Formats: sequence, C-alpha cells, structure tokens
Amino acid sequence: MFDMPKKDIHLAQIAYHKQHAIAQVAQALINAGYVTPDYLIGMQKRENQASTYLGNGIAIPHGTVETRHNVLQTGVQVFQFPQGIDWDNGHKAYIVIGIAAKSEEHLTLLRQLTHILSDENIAKRLATTTSIDTIYNILLAQESIDDFIFNASMISLDVDTDHIMTLQALNINHLQDANAINNDFIVDVITNPPLYLGQGIWLSDSKKGNLKTAMAIARPKEPLSYQDHQLCLLITLSFKDNLANNTLNHLANLLIDKKIAKLLQASNAVQVFSLLTTETNEEKETLSVEFTSRVSHRPIKF
Repeated sequence: MFDMPKKDIHLAQIAYHKQHAIAQVAQALINAGYVTPDYLIGMQKRENQASTYLGNGIAIPHGTVETRHNVLQTGVQVFQFPQGIDWDNGHKAYIVIGIAAKSEEHLTLLRQLTHILSDENIAKRLATTTSIDTIYNILLAQESIDDFIFNASMISLDVDTDHIMTLQALNINHLQDANAINNDFIVDVITNPPLYLGQGIWLSDSKKGNLKTAMAIARPKEPLSYQDHQLCLLITLSFKDNLANNTLNHLANLLIDKKIAKLLQASNAVQVFSLLTTETNEEKETLSVEFTSRVSHRPIKF
C-alpha cells in the first residue's frame, strides 16, 4: 500500500513556466531523500520525450528508466499551483505530482488519478483547496473510492491447454475469488465469444453481473486456433466503472505500437503486470484507439 506523508504536499506554489515547476518538484524530491540530484535530468528528458500532462489540470513529471537508479526510495511530491502553469498545447496544470518510483508501491496513487481525471469537480477541488488534508484524502482515496482489482496473482501463464474454456475458467475463478462477479457474469461470458482486439489478444466481458472492476489474464503455453485467429492471451474484465482505463490504455499502446510480443514473451506474471500498469520510456505521446465495450455499449477511447 502506497503511503504519502502530508509533508510531501505543498500548497499555493508559484512557477513561471513548466521547467521551473519541474525543477521545484525535483528539488523537493531531493530534499526529501527520495532521489539523487541527477534525477532532475531524467525528469527533463522524460518531459522532452512526451508531455506528462494527464488532463483536468494534473501533470505527473517523472524520470526515465535510465535514471531509475537515481531513485533512493519510492515517494512523491505534490505541488499545487493555483494560478496554473502552461504545460502542453495550451493546457494548464494546477496539480503537479513528481513521482520517484523504485517499486510498484506508487501504482495505487496512479490508479486513483485515473478516477480523478474523469471527475472535473474533484480536479477543481484539488486545484483550489487551501487544505492539505483535502488533497491528501482525495489522492489516497480516503473518500470512498474502490480500487481496480488487478495484480500478478490474477495472471495465469503457460497454461497447458488446447481449449479456450480452460483459460476462461481460470480467469473466472480469479474474478470470483475477488468477489468481482456473480453467476450472471459467468453464464454470459461462457455462452458468448470474446472480442478480438488483434495480434492474438482477446477480451471477454459482460454487461451482466459486474460487482467490481477487476481483470484476470490467462496465456496458453502454445497459441490456440480460435475463430480463424490465433488466441495467444485472454483477458477477462469485470467492468463496474472506469478504474480499468489506465491499464487498458497501456494495452492499447502495445497494440498500436505492435509490441504485444512483450506480453506474450514475458517470463513471469510480474512482468506482464508491469507492462500493463507502468509507463516505459519507449511509450510515445498518447495515441487514440477505441473499441466498444459490451458492458457500457459505449466506445472506450484512449
């Protein structure tokens, strides 16, 4: 569980431009003992590769993979700039969260941000509040917001099978153990074929029986032949809200960049989880792709 000390939140700060803000955040990370001084170079390089502006007034500057060795311990620094900073193509950032990631502890915070980005009212509260407690409670989900249930234990690799039902059963078992689905979901996904996303990736979901947002993955030892395509990896998604969008965004990037082989060749579940939940220095500015979820009947766009 990621824990952010309240002393790492800085209200009513002033910066004259984006690089000035990044330098301030980097210095705060250094002063807190989270990174070495060279981490600033990685933050600047990462920003030059692609903007770290997320939307709704929030930016998350962080280092590159090459500068991860400059991270001494996982931590963040949250800066509020009430006047706003021009960050990317006319977009203003009001909350700037500098991230130093040594492990995966910060993913809870990042998943929480995806929820904030879908609610303009919450984002506005972050930008205008004069209370550190308010920012702390929103970012750490002290205000009741469910987590997206997905971790390495939800991933089954090298399954020795020649039938999709074996993969589906494994995924369903994981979702049941997480209390994320009921029998209506199970019946629906078993009786309806999954959606083909391309490059051997299939997505199974249902408009029925979704209790929580959760995801399970099963990868056969050898690709299966299914509906005139290869089935190399099956994702089963219980879709209660939009908390899975960040993970689906990473999947979309892998599909667009034709780098799905990374998922299919990953040697363990932790590597698969990391590919779908953390950003790499190889990722480009966000591209756009959409498919229609059978849960919401609306296009999901990334």
